Amino acid sequence: MASSTTVRRAPAPKPCGICEKTANINWKCDQCNWYLCNPCKKVHVMVDTVTEHTIIDIRTTGALKDVEVGQETGTSFITDNIPCSKHKNMNSMFCQTCEQFVCPECIADFHEGHALDPINKICEEKLNTLKDHGVRVSQDLFNCQTKIKELETAENEQNLKYKGYSRAN
Repeated sequence: MASSTTVRRAPAPKPCGICEKTANINWKCDQCNWYLCNPCKKVHVMVDTVTEHTIIDIRTTGALKDVEVGQETGTSFITDNIPCSKHKNMNSMFCQTCEQFVCPECIADFHEGHALDPINKICEEKLNTLKDHGVRVSQDLFNCQTKIKELETAENEQNLKYKGYSRAN
């Protein structure tokens, strides 16, 4: 009689919400509901539209457990939570002409005829741009680390040659 056993695998750790590479997550943005690695946290807080977001250290809250088991406590995205700076309404579009988020009142009063795009489209474009930059930075870092190792090796070889030369004389 053959027996069957079910093998359960632990879920993979949740990757960073921006670079999607590292699973070394230490931070969570409460408004975006993104888990962030250290470098991406620094980038995230510098974005003008998220300067008032709350970034929490997940090592001191209960959120670390969610990251370790690959769970996400929500899937909402920032696009529904961007208030208008003038009318306190929720923004509905991004004005490409003026490069700002706009609510329906703003569109009617100040942005008629401007190039308008949905906020989620702009966010996706910006996120993709950030990811591309992250990939390039990672590649540049790898190339620099490789070059440093090559230079250290060359320096060690030269030091050995110098020591051998000075002993011979």
